[in-house]
Amino acid sequence: MEPFSLLAALALLAAPTHPQSVPPTQRPEDVPAHTSPYSTFGQPHARRPAGKRPSARLRCNDGTVHKGTAKVCEGHGGVKR
Repeated sequence: MEPFSLLAALALLAAPTHPQSVPPTQRPEDVPAHTSPYSTFGQPHARRPAGKRPSARLRCNDGTVHKGTAKVCEGHGGVKR
């Protein structure tokens, strides 16, 4: 039984001491955290300027792909449906 009492004594000596509690009138005031001009997740991403969207890709009957209107596929057998 002696080793257990020796271990208990060592545990009590190694235990951290807790500071005394402070009354609310003597507690320091909260200081707000530094505010950043950036969001929490980093800098905002650059946005593309709003403008005309690129024209759709058309697949012609002969297998070629073009950007533009259906007129592009007139010489290629028309638009594949």
